[in-house]
Amino acid sequence: MKGSNITNQNTCPACDKFQHPETSPGGRIKDYQHWFLEHIPEPVPVKGWLALRLIRHAEGLVGLDSQEAKELGEILENLPKVLKETTGAAQIYLCCFTEVVPHLHFHFIPRYPEETKRTIEVFALQNEVKAGKLPAGDPKEAATLAESLKKKL
Repeated sequence: MKGSNITNQNTCPACDKFQHPETSPGGRIKDYQHWFLEHIPEPVPVKGWLALRLIRHAEGLVGLDSQEAKELGEILENLPKVLKETTGAAQIYLCCFTEVVPHLHFHFIPRYPEETKRTIEVFALQNEVKAGKLPAGDPKEAATLAESLKKKL
């Protein structure tokens, strides 16, 4: 989907994800008033890699309204701490590009102590797994983690 021309909710994969949470390991982790949280779908590059998506279709950070921004701040106060505690990660990365899929969404990526890659290299694991260069993580483990997060968030 590189160079995507997705411009509305009728062709937006993030909008589609809202309608079909069963496509993510463990299903929907949490519904907020303006956001929803899920594990990213298979193939799983990193157990605990979560996607927080705005429910309504808006493109990029400039599309946020004040209530969505306020709730995002509240989510950011809690979610990284719970994710780090639950996964045992050394670090939680937060990424937002909105280039390929312009619908506003954030990636929360645990970097585990044994992972030798850092920063943007961790994000690139997704492409390496999709290309078959690295083995995918176990979706059952991702689903188990999602269930644990449901209880803590």
